[in-house]
Amino acid sequence: MRMDISLIGDMFSIKHSVDYHVEKEDYHVHGDYEILFPVFGSVSFCAESHHYNLQPGMIMVIPPGVRHRYDKKNKNIYERMVLLMKPPFFLKLQELSGFENGAELDTEQLIQIDSVSFEKLYGVLTELEHSLKSEDYSESPLGQAYLMQVLIFLNHEYLKLEHPKESSQCAGTFSRIAQIRQFIDQNLCENLSLEDVANQFNISKFYLAHEFKKAYQISLHQYIRRQRLKVAGQYLCRSGSVNGAFVVSGFTDYANFSKAFKQEFGCSPREYRKNFLGKE
Repeated sequence: MRMDISLIGDMFSIKHSVDYHVEKEDYHVHGDYEILFPVFGSVSFCAESHHYNLQPGMIMVIPPGVRHRYDKKNKNIYERMVLLMKPPFFLKLQELSGFENGAELDTEQLIQIDSVSFEKLYGVLTELEHSLKSEDYSESPLGQAYLMQVLIFLNHEYLKLEHPKESSQCAGTFSRIAQIRQFIDQNLCENLSLEDVANQFNISKFYLAHEFKKAYQISLHQYIRRQRLKVAGQYLCRSGSVNGAFVVSGFTDYANFSKAFKQEFGCSPREYRKNFLGKE
């Protein structure tokens, strides 16, 4: 399965792709600045000698001349948007937007954002994509305005990384239970029984059940079910098939998936897709 939308101009281009299989590739370099936005799924990525497991919320800024590649075969559905900008154009926007890590950037920069910020940024990128489909966007003031908005947003997130809050204010951010929640979010297609997750973190399953419920006011099983259904709903909203939603959500039985989806959203996956997209 593949969806690939490319909009190419003189100064910048945007590409929106969905792959079911991402093959390992040779290193390559660009003469442009590349900003990579994972939208759905995860993928193994390498820039120079640094390895990353990219997923939504992890934005990679790659300057000209930095070698990069997808460094192993990936069997999960992977959706991403990629911006390529010519150096003069990027530096012009950088100056106008105040993007601080552009001119002196000589290696890749990973910027991590939370889920709320991700949805906001994805909204801006979607508006950019829609505006460029309907205009000669190489000269589009609206397209350039959206690009500036993207850079301003990334600059804000970059400065947050450069000037983090005092550790005492963030003491609970990477607590054990928060790490477990992150592990679950990144491995929804794996076996996530209470016992398996507890073994992964070398803790008692009774302790895990109690502490997770205490932290999030929901049982671990209910949280996993809700996250899997959330992934399925997001996939359907992005024109994915019902069968694809079943696969990416991590359910192992279609009947259970369909029943749980209807309980959560009040309609079947097919009806949900039709209501959102206006098509079967």
